[in-house]
Amino acid sequence: MNIMSPMAQPRLLVRDQKIFANSLDVAKAFGKQHLHVLEKIRTLDVPEDFNQSNFRSVEYRDAKGEMRPSIDMTRDGFTILTMGFTGKRAMEFKLAYIAEFNRMEKKLRKSGEWQQARAEGKRTRLEETDTIKSFVEYARSQGSKHADKYYMNLTRMENKALFVLEKGLPKPNNIREILDMFQLQSLAVADRLVTKAIEEGMNDGLHYKEIFHRAKEKVIALSLVIGQTPLDRLPLNQGAIQ
Repeated sequence: MNIMSPMAQPRLLVRDQKIFANSLDVAKAFGKQHLHVLEKIRTLDVPEDFNQSNFRSVEYRDAKGEMRPSIDMTRDGFTILTMGFTGKRAMEFKLAYIAEFNRMEKKLRKSGEWQQARAEGKRTRLEETDTIKSFVEYARSQGSKHADKYYMNLTRMENKALFVLEKGLPKPNNIREILDMFQLQSLAVADRLVTKAIEEGMNDGLHYKEIFHRAKEKVIALSLVIGQTPLDRLPLNQGAIQ
C-alpha cells in the first residue's frame, strides 16, 4: 500500500535558470515507488517535443554508492504526470507543488541580482585562475612534480570548506550555476582570499606548500565565520527521456 509522507514544503530545483521537480521527491511526497513514477513518465502519451521540453534524465548516487536514474520535470511535466494521482491527499500535494512553482518562478524573475553576483563571481574566479597559473609555475620552480593539480586542489578545498553535499548525492561538476546569492558571494570572497594568499606568499618567497596551507587556513577561517551551506541534488549526466 502506498503511504504518503507528511505534508512538507515541496522540494524544487533550479538548473540553468529553470525550475524542476525531481521524480525522487515526487515519488516520496505522493507515497509511490520511484520505479513506478519513472515508468509512468516514460509511458505518458505526449508528443515528443513536449517530452523533450518538460522531462530530462539525470542520475544520482544511492545509499550504496551506485548510480541510479531519476527524471527532472518542469511545472507542465509535473502537471501532466500527476493528473492521474487521485484522492484528497494527492490533491493537497499537487496544490502545494503548484504554489511552490509559483513562488519560485516569481523569485526567479527577480533574479537580476543573482546574475550580477554570478558575473562578479566569474571575474573573481578568472583573477584567481590567473594567479593559480603563476603559482603552478612557481611550484614547479621549487621542484613540485604535480603542480598542475593545484587548479583542482584549490577548487576542491574551497568547495569542501564552504558547502555540504547531502549524503548519497553525486558530487557536482560545476556548482557555480546552481548556487544561491549567499553561496555565490561566499565563494567570491573565498576566491579573493586564495588569490591574495598566493600572491603574498610568492612575493615573500615562501615554499609552495606553505602558500597552499595559508590559503586553506584563510578559507577555513571564512567558513567558520559564515558557516557551511548545503548543495542541492545535481545531475552527473542529463538528457531527454528515451
